[in-house]
Amino acid sequence: MKINFLAGLACCLLLSSCSERRDVDEMTQHFQLHQDKFKQLAAAACSLKATLNTKFHRYDINTAEQYPAELAPLLKQLDQLLADVDKEDMALLQEGTAECSLIVTEWSSFFAGEGAYMAYSYQPAVIAEFNPDIHMEGKRSTTEKIYFTKALAYGWYIEYLKQP
Repeated sequence: MKINFLAGLACCLLLSSCSERRDVDEMTQHFQLHQDKFKQLAAAACSLKATLNTKFHRYDINTAEQYPAELAPLLKQLDQLLADVDKEDMALLQEGTAECSLIVTEWSSFFAGEGAYMAYSYQPAVIAEFNPDIHMEGKRSTTEKIYFTKALAYGWYIEYLKQP
C-alpha cells in the first residue's frame, strides 16, 4: 500500500513538473495580446466587489447560479472576460490603499508552507521592483524568499512570490 502511494505521488510530481508554466516573458506577451480584456475585467470585477461589499471574494467562472439573479448580466460578462484571457477564477481583494485589487493566478505550487505563485495582479498592495538580472526564470535564487511585481498597463502587474 505504501509503495503504491509513493509511486502515485512520484507520477503526480513528474507530470506536474513537466507541464509548462508561463513565466514573465510569456505572461507579458499574453497580457499585451489581451490588454483590453484585462482592462474590462478589472472594471467588471471591481463592480462586483462593490456590489458584494466585501474585502475578499473568490469568483469561479460559471457559478452565476450561486448569486442573486440581478447580478446575472455582470457575471456573464465576467465569465466571458475570464474565458477570453484563458482563466477560470480570480480573487477580489481590498489591500493597501486600493479599494479593489484582483489576483488572477497563472500558476501556484505550495506544500507544507513552501512554494511559489505567479499571477496577474491588479492594483497590488505592495509594489516590489522587477529586476530581470535576478528575477527572470533560471536566474532566481532557489534558497531565498523572492517577491517582485512587474508593471504591465492600466494598473496591472505580474506578481511573483517564492517562499522557501
